Amino acid sequence: MSFLRPANWSIQSQRFFVGTCFALFLTAVGLFGWKYWEKTKTQSLLNELSRGDSLLIVYQRRPKFLSLFNESPERPAYEVHVNSSLTIEPLLRVVEIVEQLPATVNLVINDCPALTSLDVLRGAENIYGLRFIGQKELTDLSVLATCPNLRSLAVYGCPNVTDWEFLRTLPDLEEQTIAHCGELQDIEVLAGFSKLKELYIHTPTNVSNLDFLAHYPDLQRLELGSDRIASDKTSPLVVAKLDNINGLTHCKQLTIIIMNACEMNAAPPSVPSLAAECVYWSMRNNTALTDVTFLIPGHRYIRLDFSGCTNLDDISSLKNCNVSETLNLRGATELSDISVLINNPAVLYDHASLHLEGTGVPREQIDALREIHPTVTIHSDYDAAE
Repeated sequence: MSFLRPANWSIQSQRFFVGTCFALFLTAVGLFGWKYWEKTKTQSLLNELSRGDSLLIVYQRRPKFLSLFNESPERPAYEVHVNSSLTIEPLLRVVEIVEQLPATVNLVINDCPALTSLDVLRGAENIYGLRFIGQKELTDLSVLATCPNLRSLAVYGCPNVTDWEFLRTLPDLEEQTIAHCGELQDIEVLAGFSKLKELYIHTPTNVSNLDFLAHYPDLQRLELGSDRIASDKTSPLVVAKLDNINGLTHCKQLTIIIMNACEMNAAPPSVPSLAAECVYWSMRNNTALTDVTFLIPGHRYIRLDFSGCTNLDDISSLKNCNVSETLNLRGATELSDISVLINNPAVLYDHASLHLEGTGVPREQIDALREIHPTVTIHSDYDAAE
């Protein structure tokens, strides 16, 4: 052992050295043994969740980084889907198992008639995201106030949920979706979400302006309405009737703005006030829109959608912008000049898509643009006629 220690080591030093090495060995064995036991236990729980019929589907979400230790509990590691035929007892067991997992989960409950009350979720600490789909019997969501780590909530197709006051008790939400539910009569119930990053509203509201966005300094995505049709399948869903949208200026980190189910007689605010990060603008059927001067000069947009803007007749401000994927001007009936696209070929990237159906753009301009941009896909009424 002389090669492992100095020749003048005392007996006490040798014992201390050996004891330290042994203690480190035991610590390493214990650490890796505990991790192995924990992994085995987790897999056993996941197997129990996935066992039996196809009413449960468990997805393991990929971690951003591989690590010996657990991921942060703030990041959901699993997604559990509960489908229609599950009765209340198995659902209770699902929640029990979720609570024993060493990481948070996203729980998706899809059209489960047995779920008439959310008492099964009372006090659940491992639920990071919760998505209800088609829960027609559900009326009261106030129990969610007892879920301390809930960060993402989506309520789809729950027409009997009309009382949204419970949202005031969830100040830590980062993602909120309300779609095809009872009318959201008081937008101020959303006022406490200072951490909100994504807001989707696809249900009727009494909103007439966007001043409520002042509460969301970190908002990155705003979606007021989509292409989906109202539940009766006969009329388009109208989320809001807006006469002022200057509230957009409160959100300097917005990257996606979609307002496809709003009746608007308000033009966007001035350029200096808008978020410099915005790459996706969709503002369909805005009758107040006559030009696109609100677009940021020198900015690259992925998608611009101004279809159905019947009074839009000037797109010359596009000359200082770029569109990489889609420019949709379908139904802009007053638009008759796209010379800005011909004279500034850099506006449209190669392989981008341009929609001109229902506009007054002459065929000569469309042919000229095709000659300059052979890789751009152009859709027009002349193509349909041919």
